Amino acid sequence: MFKKLLLSIGLIIASAVLAFTILIVLLEFGSTPIPLHNASLSASFWDRGHVIATGTWTMPNEQIADPIQSSEIRCVKQEGNCYEAIAKLSSEGYLTAELYTRAIASWTDSNISFVDQATCVKYVYTIDRKSEQIVGRRMRMNPLPPGCEYITADVRLILVDGSSVWRRESERKRPVALTVLLESGVLVAAIFGLIRIWRHKSPRIMRYAGKTERPA
Repeated sequence: MFKKLLLSIGLIIASAVLAFTILIVLLEFGSTPIPLHNASLSASFWDRGHVIATGTWTMPNEQIADPIQSSEIRCVKQEGNCYEAIAKLSSEGYLTAELYTRAIASWTDSNISFVDQATCVKYVYTIDRKSEQIVGRRMRMNPLPPGCEYITADVRLILVDGSSVWRRESERKRPVALTVLLESGVLVAAIFGLIRIWRHKSPRIMRYAGKTERPA
């Protein structure tokens, strides 16, 4: 009875480990992509003071904190502002949405520049009409305020197709997902191996325990 109970518990644990691992792999490396904005610039009303841009922010030489995100930027010349709505999926799986208002620094026939400023850094964004590119630059404040020493260098940003970011992140996570699956498979095999060894040894242990020593 005890042997059957232990075998059942082992099978339940092994099945739970394997099911949980498959779930994690599917969540981290799913086949269905998240629909992110393509990089686009609607400049039909540029001369009338209204421009719309969409895409996903990336850093060409660095890993951005939350790569799975999507932005829509609307610049209104008469109001003197560019408004950015951005949705992000954090590495912990939380979805957030934010709205930023950034002052337009310049608006010419060829480009729009708008800025944002924080305690340690200043962001300068540029929309280029001819190339239809939207780029940004994060620059350290000069002089650098106390407590901002961790900002070591300026960073360049560019608005790109969200689908390309999704593919890159999926490929980056592929080795991690496969490693987790492999390790879980080894764990499940070890559980079954221990159960098998115990099943073969248990009859001998029971027979030995049932013997009584005769007095000399």
